[in-house]
Amino acid sequence: MKILLVNVLAEKKSTGRIVKDLYFGYKEHGYSCKIAYGRDSVSIIPKEDSYKISNPIDMYAHALETFAFDNHGLASRLSTNKFIKWLNKENFDIIHLHNIHGYYLNYKILFDYINEEFDGKIIWTMHDMWAISGHAAYLDETQLNKEHISNAKSYLKQYPVSFVDKYSRNYKLKKKLFTKKKMTIVTPSNWLTNIMKKSFLKDNEIVTIYNGTDLSQFYPRIVKKDEKKIILAVASIWEDRKGLTDINKLALILPEQYKIIAVGKVPKGKSFNSKIQHIEQTDNIDELANLYSSAYVFINPTHFDNAPMVNIESQSCGTPVITYNTGGASEMIINGETGLVVKCNSVKELLEKIEKINITSEMIENCVKQTTFFSSQRMVEDYVQLITKLKQKNI
Repeated sequence: MKILLVNVLAEKKSTGRIVKDLYFGYKEHGYSCKIAYGRDSVSIIPKEDSYKISNPIDMYAHALETFAFDNHGLASRLSTNKFIKWLNKENFDIIHLHNIHGYYLNYKILFDYINEEFDGKIIWTMHDMWAISGHAAYLDETQLNKEHISNAKSYLKQYPVSFVDKYSRNYKLKKKLFTKKKMTIVTPSNWLTNIMKKSFLKDNEIVTIYNGTDLSQFYPRIVKKDEKKIILAVASIWEDRKGLTDINKLALILPEQYKIIAVGKVPKGKSFNSKIQHIEQTDNIDELANLYSSAYVFINPTHFDNAPMVNIESQSCGTPVITYNTGGASEMIINGETGLVVKCNSVKELLEKIEKINITSEMIENCVKQTTFFSSQRMVEDYVQLITKLKQKNI
């Protein structure tokens, strides 16, 4: 059986690491597997098992077309047509999609091929709401399943940034393309599974498979502790959705015995206040694991999120998590045992939990034990069981 994994990244960041772990997991179970990805490069995945769909020029052109016409996922025509020719030659049994957004792929061309020419099975792991939205990757749940939303223009400054509003056109096109062929939809949280079951994708099989992390990389490290108690926060991009404003507010009222370290890029025009130590970016797993291990507590003040891997990575390193009760974030911890859950947008309660959390050796042990359920090995096993069921349906 030949499986193709498709994602914007192949090895880096959260979804890239997930796809990389699935690649090696599928290979270990005897499947032939390749990865098609949009940008950056591969260093661990063998070159013969990888196909790069896009290039920097194409990506920038895609971003420009998105900005000018709200055409996110509708540019990259030449590179996607080349990708389809490669697909025809490879003759895969399963195409396992992940993020097909990210300025690298034309989803109309891809799904025209899937709907009209591809005879195999489609597994689509949803990491956000982009597939069921006319624009943004995250929407208020009251706005789901609507061809028109009154405040569509308010989402234009969110990823993917656009100057014009084509929400209704995009929603109708996605609904038309994504409902022609039955797929297996996977989400990494019960929260997103329930949303998908209410969307236009509801007629597909929809299951929850929690994401996994590589416990051979994320584990408690022996590190020198800082004089102050480190409050750690990590995000790829620190937009307001991720809690940028909340962390800045927290820093202003945090007692002197604490210090906030925030890891991740900040968009132009935004910034952390001077009381926060900012590390712009790190793709070094050892450096990241050391940061998790050195922290007193990890905070995740995200306002919209599906299944944040940072919550898992922190616990894997023995550091409890305090997270807002949004999306699937609270599903990643055991409230009171491996961390605490806080009402969304309550910086005051966030501070109270930081000051009152009782971090014992038992809580640290619970964190490490909890993450065995969220291991990459368990994730792979769940997907292999899913593939086995798909194979049996054809017998």
